[in-house]
Amino acid sequence: MKEAASRREDPEESMAKIVGLPKLSPTMEVGTLVRWVKRKGERVEVDDLLAEVETDKATMEFRSFDRGVLLEVLAPEGATLRPETPVAILGEPGEDVAPLLATLRPMGPHPSHAEPTPVVAGGNVGPAGHAVAAQGMAKTASPVEAAAPAGDAGGAARVPASPLVRRLARERGVDLRVIAGSGPRGRVVLRDLEAYLREVARGPSAPVPEAARSTAVGQATADRVVPVGSMRRTIARRLTEAKRDVPHYYLTIDVDAGPLVELRAQINAALVESGEKVTLTDLLVRACALALSRHRRLNASFEGERIVEHG
Repeated sequence: MKEAASRREDPEESMAKIVGLPKLSPTMEVGTLVRWVKRKGERVEVDDLLAEVETDKATMEFRSFDRGVLLEVLAPEGATLRPETPVAILGEPGEDVAPLLATLRPMGPHPSHAEPTPVVAGGNVGPAGHAVAAQGMAKTASPVEAAAPAGDAGGAARVPASPLVRRLARERGVDLRVIAGSGPRGRVVLRDLEAYLREVARGPSAPVPEAARSTAVGQATADRVVPVGSMRRTIARRLTEAKRDVPHYYLTIDVDAGPLVELRAQINAALVESGEKVTLTDLLVRACALALSRHRRLNASFEGERIVEHG
């Protein structure tokens, strides 16, 4: 009874708090909220997993420093935010969060350009600090930032899959819709993705996405836009710096072209009456065209905030 009374007498124990996005790696400048694990109204304990955040290094776990009920979510899935940006409000059931929401101001055109937010102990943002309101974020977030979950290609966001599987699929250019999930309710799990990649590596008999299977070489399809997450943006910056600033040396290898020469001889034997001939260059160009139509991420351009896979 004494403990209960002391808790009631200490208003700080039950006061709702604004939770800021922590810096999850030493080099993290921005993070993309891949997925909220806790939902509004759910109870949160210390060290509970709140969300998964993609940084410049990897997809990291965002765990709670406090306990309470998740009263408000201030940042949507897919938003790219600077560390210390307010993302949620924790408190007790029935607490009025309107006073805290009133202290938040809408964010500017891009979260990475927002001013830093003061941080208080426990990773919570003080009510007077610069912040972002949920309504303001919804209005100002760009299409790239609002995409969920942060860059799934080809509508893969509609396929049940874990964040790890989604990230690996993005990195390998795999459309999750072409993979039959063996997990609960058809969820695509890691073993499904690995089995698909093994089949693709075996050769032409492996299943390929419908877009690649139904499109003849030379027949254009629509371009596909893939949002760029924090990790991919860092990779692009590092590669550019390396190309520009670091001296390069180049390696060459010898390749056995015997099978290709045999194929050319067979084709030319069949073309004797026409008087036409196929060169090794013709076969190499054909191989490149087939590869680009099947692996669309090789036929792509990086445009700062997005990757365009050309049709």
